[in-house]
Amino acid sequence: MMAYSSLLLVDGNSWSDVALSAVCTLVIMLLIAISFEGFWGKPFTAFQRILAASLALLLIWPSLYTRLAGFIGFVIFILVFRGHFFQHRSAD
Repeated sequence: MMAYSSLLLVDGNSWSDVALSAVCTLVIMLLIAISFEGFWGKPFTAFQRILAASLALLLIWPSLYTRLAGFIGFVIFILVFRGHFFQHRSAD
């Protein structure tokens, strides 16, 4: 992320800049892991894996609009495919 952001090189950044960069990096790592592994609770389809990889690329690109589109896409991705992330446990 240092190659795409001058956060570590510039003095005087606020804690909100650091927190936003940390959240963005964690989301990128999650999306890349989903696209490579193809599994979280149950297998992802090829379309879902390609979608996760494209959202990660949007978040990596250093532009406000692409990051905003990436975060909105990530939220929609989680909501649409929530069966992978939030599994209901049966009361056996």
